[in-house]
Amino acid sequence: MLHIEVGVLKAANAAKAKHFCELIDYGSNKPDYVYVVMTLLYKDLHKLRSEMPNRRFNLSTSLRLAMQAVKAIEELHKIGYLSRDIKPGNFAPGQRCNKQSKIIFLYDFGLARKYVDKVSLRLILFSEFDDIWL
Repeated sequence: MLHIEVGVLKAANAAKAKHFCELIDYGSNKPDYVYVVMTLLYKDLHKLRSEMPNRRFNLSTSLRLAMQAVKAIEELHKIGYLSRDIKPGNFAPGQRCNKQSKIIFLYDFGLARKYVDKVSLRLILFSEFDDIWL
């Protein structure tokens, strides 16, 4: 399923999305290996939270993380994708090249799907049979 990951990262890189890893390389050595090389990230938010005292972030940190996570999701939607797998384990701090400040990156797009119709550029209507209604 790496074609979805690569598609999301290509679209995010083309849009200069701030909260996505840089896609450095990808390929395969069929049938054994497929790979994606991207920006190095720190531990994901789920692991970081489990290492904190009382297994939680303080209020200030939680608010800053939440604001960046929402911005990352917004960027994903702007490039025409839905994640379908939003959780703390899919966000991690990292740094952009030549930038000193750490930001939160959204990654792991294995369940992501495009939601914009390429022909008409209209939103695709969902029905009660789609899993978003569960």
